[in-house]
Amino acid sequence: MKCLGNKNLELIYYERKLCFLHNMLLSDNDVITCIMSLYVHSKEYAELCKHCELSALHSVAYIKRSLFEKFCGT
Repeated sequence: MKCLGNKNLELIYYERKLCFLHNMLLSDNDVITCIMSLYVHSKEYAELCKHCELSALHSVAYIKRSLFEKFCGT
């Protein structure tokens, strides 16, 4: 897929999703923590990590850099 400027839409989608999940994993809200502990064991999360070759447990900077390299090359 061709990049739009520096990013393509698939990159933007996965970047935002993983960064959102990363922030949810760091939440101090008990309800969100409980939901995220269940979500990280789901098939959807496993497929997301496999497709992107990283997880939401990585830092936001690492997520952005890795996805950019994967989708847009360096």
